[in-house]
Amino acid sequence: MRTPRIVSILLVALALSVTPAAMDAGAAPLLLNTPAEPGDSDPPVGQSVFDDLFKTAGGYALPFPFEKLVEAIEEANGGNDVTGVLIPLGRSLQRLSADPDYFGSPRVVVGVDKDSPDASLTLKDRLFVGYQAKSAVIEVISYNESAGRFEYQTVNGYDGTTEPVVDYAERSVCLACHQGHAPIFPKALWRETNANPAVAGRLGETRIVHGIPVNRGVDAPDTLDRSTDRANRLVLGQFFWSTVCENARPDCRADLLLAALRYRLGGARQPWGDRENAELGAQLQTVVSDLAPHGVAIVTPDLPDRNPLEDVETGVAPVDAVEPDGIFDPAQPRDPMILIKPDMEPPALLAMAVAETARFLSAGMIRTISDALATAINDDPQTLTAPCRISRYERSNGNREMRFACVPAIGKTSDLQLTGYIIENENGFVRGTVTELAIAGYTPVRRLDVATAIRAGKTVTLMLREQAHGLPARLTTGEALSPLKIGLAGNSGEAEIAVTDDIAILRQAISAMPPEILAPPLRPRGIAAALLNGLTSKGGT
Repeated sequence: MRTPRIVSILLVALALSVTPAAMDAGAAPLLLNTPAEPGDSDPPVGQSVFDDLFKTAGGYALPFPFEKLVEAIEEANGGNDVTGVLIPLGRSLQRLSADPDYFGSPRVVVGVDKDSPDASLTLKDRLFVGYQAKSAVIEVISYNESAGRFEYQTVNGYDGTTEPVVDYAERSVCLACHQGHAPIFPKALWRETNANPAVAGRLGETRIVHGIPVNRGVDAPDTLDRSTDRANRLVLGQFFWSTVCENARPDCRADLLLAALRYRLGGARQPWGDRENAELGAQLQTVVSDLAPHGVAIVTPDLPDRNPLEDVETGVAPVDAVEPDGIFDPAQPRDPMILIKPDMEPPALLAMAVAETARFLSAGMIRTISDALATAINDDPQTLTAPCRISRYERSNGNREMRFACVPAIGKTSDLQLTGYIIENENGFVRGTVTELAIAGYTPVRRLDVATAIRAGKTVTLMLREQAHGLPARLTTGEALSPLKIGLAGNSGEAEIAVTDDIAILRQAISAMPPEILAPPLRPRGIAAALLNGLTSKGGT
């Protein structure tokens, strides 16, 4: 049986073999991160988001037991639940720690997979924690915004009796498995987790272990898998920001940031394709083609699905079944995952660059920018009207439904078209949706929530919200929409809505930012502070 120390040495040796030179040099994609270049174990600048949460002037304030630590993470993320799974026979360096009672002390893996408009820190896809109670060890992977990379940390002595010791781990050892410098996770069907009914059954009668339900389906590991996949793409956003823009035009980062903000303000409803960024897309394509003629890739973060119980059920001792061999060994060199194909056209590349940049902008940051824009001094809005057909229905549950279709007659055109409905009862508004809103010159917006409907005489005013985080409704390119007013007259009516092009204010605020704010790596907290300062100086409270 191999010892953990020998395992570590073997992992490092295997990891260092995964380099671009090991591939066909004539056709290899540009690999954004390799374990052959681990970097310093300590952060070169800044600190991890785990440190942001728990580091104090005198050390670390880590709640105990583990459930309390998770609660603190959830509170810092606006009260959103983390997602967790139990892995009794896993592949981490802690896999032998519970020997011989693997199912009595399963390893817990949790990750933050939800964005919060109320959080001051961006935690989604940036904080992953593994806990083994038997060894009192926590392993942490969390993002360092200042350095533009994930950090690896260990917490030893986490048993509630002594002060735990938090260290940055030996990075080269970690990258033996985490070859893309980011979290890894198995592919479906996640049979080594408690999503496997056989694994859950062996965990005994306890329904909850360290806050994680024993009996659960594949939703939790699927969520973690998606979160780790997104985490691995952060390096792509940094590649566009740091490397591609460095070789493109001087205002590349400012233009990319503005497009990403507009994309998020508009609800990130579709790939970005605004006409004014066509030139930027062409420049990005030229630079990427020069830098990476065979495409851009990362090491795949997906491990092959593994079911160690298959060996246990044939009589193999758990201590032997837990050791991964061959393709199941996370230290085996893994294939590159192509993110940018060599023949990607400028519009698609631009849409990717904007989406990857927008991945760094948290819901809290977007809400702050949206609120600041709402109080800034704006130009006169463009008001549009359209005649409507009104239909009313009585539902069997006593609710009343009003449908509106504000579309031109056959052969006619209109600068405003929209359809939707609201539902009310004797107590007032229940719910509603604008199913489609089209304004001439803009891409149509589909499925805007009606937050509330207020009746005053023969006019009903609908307060519209985008669906993702409940922000005030905007067009897909970010321009603000006023509340929708519908004047009623029997089975007809008139819709009125205004468009405020406040993007000019946002553009000015970005232009006024000090150059060092936009310097690489992409650091959204510094950007948000500078933007807010610029926007509030344009007027408002």
